[in-house]
Amino acid sequence: MSSTLETAGNQRAATNSEANPSSNLPYVKSITAELNAGVSDAVIATCTAHLVERGDDRSYFEQRMKAAADATTELATDLFTSHGRLLAEHRSPTAAPYGTVDWGEALDSDDVLVFEHIKVAKAHRRKGVAKNLVGGIFDRAASDGVQLSVFVAPGALESEYGDYTGEERKRVIAEQLDICVQFWHSLGFRRVAQTNWLALKVTPGGVEAE
Repeated sequence: MSSTLETAGNQRAATNSEANPSSNLPYVKSITAELNAGVSDAVIATCTAHLVERGDDRSYFEQRMKAAADATTELATDLFTSHGRLLAEHRSPTAAPYGTVDWGEALDSDDVLVFEHIKVAKAHRRKGVAKNLVGGIFDRAASDGVQLSVFVAPGALESEYGDYTGEERKRVIAEQLDICVQFWHSLGFRRVAQTNWLALKVTPGGVEAE
């Protein structure tokens, strides 16, 4: 079993043009991780995230986020002002499962890491594979000693519900979404106000509790 992650084993991280040949933006790193297994070295898990450096001039925040990827564009539109401050309506303490979170200004200053997708083959789930993939991307993204504001908008993969219709389709989507949210919660992510976004602060030394 091998992986592209910078954790144990024969591993490395793919960033920028290696992961995305069309990306030549110096303030964006697209990090893709894969896990391979078996004689055929088949891919059993993948994970992609995008790291955007805020820079000193915050007037470029929106431009940078929208130039990086669809996921970073959605995040900038949903949560932030054009200068990268959390919108006022998302700053108030929010009662939610796993406790009330008061983000305040905590998400306003760090570089931004946005997870776009994570997928693990069914036969390899509930074995810590996804957690290792995410942890490896954390390590790679924070390797330059920067503190990160990390975001994800959990959702069900179409491959999980594409064969269903009607009420059964709705049930499967809801079930998969709940599993996805629970996974990110288990890593310390918490919801941002009433949005679909979950967030986490990560330092070079590990996760910073809110």
